[in-house]
Amino acid sequence: MEKNQHEEKKMHTEKKKKEKEKEKSTTRHNSAQTALTKQALLNNRNVPAGKYFELSRLNNAENECCSADEQKPISLVLNPKEVILTRNVWAALKEKHQHLVGMEIFRQIFNRRPDLKSLFGVSALDTEMALNSTRLHRHTMIFQDVIDILMVNISNVDVNIADSLIDLGAQHWVLTKRGFDPAYWLIFGDVLFDLVENVTRKLPSRKRSTNAWRKTIAFMLDCMQIGYLKGVQCYAVEQ
Repeated sequence: MEKNQHEEKKMHTEKKKKEKEKEKSTTRHNSAQTALTKQALLNNRNVPAGKYFELSRLNNAENECCSADEQKPISLVLNPKEVILTRNVWAALKEKHQHLVGMEIFRQIFNRRPDLKSLFGVSALDTEMALNSTRLHRHTMIFQDVIDILMVNISNVDVNIADSLIDLGAQHWVLTKRGFDPAYWLIFGDVLFDLVENVTRKLPSRKRSTNAWRKTIAFMLDCMQIGYLKGVQCYAVEQ
């Protein structure tokens, strides 16, 4: 009887010892992961604000107490009228640009920053040839498809409309190897908002439409920042 009790006590002690060793190992791993994550973010902090938007989540990333997986995007709250206006503006944009809004967005981006064509390996091409290249055309359509998904589900609380945008942001981490800087998203936001302002210029509901789109674009940028931070953290784990 005493022998059995002694064996049980010994096994319990060994189990506790293994648990402590595992806990120490996990702590060391998490500390290393945090250090790598912060190092990877050094080049992306203090991103200046754009014309209309800012990347506050990236600027505060080093001070976040939770991982990107635990972060939630800002709420996109639109009333029924704003939902209708937002969708109508998107439909007007697609009609104006022959259902190639994504291509027009990148046309305007390259007009402002021609050097960004190098991210897609088309720096030697003029803008129109670059936009029709296989790689870039696919990228413009992905952006447009994501906004299409957002428009369809913008009033459906049962669908997590943030997922596609977060995934898109995570995919952009890979582009850092080719010189991508998340600050470029501010150019995207400014261009899209300028297109919205242009297409709503003569509408009686212009102010409400642009306000709704300002909230929508801010939501998009916030989701993509979360995705980008996920990419950073995955990189830290892999290292």
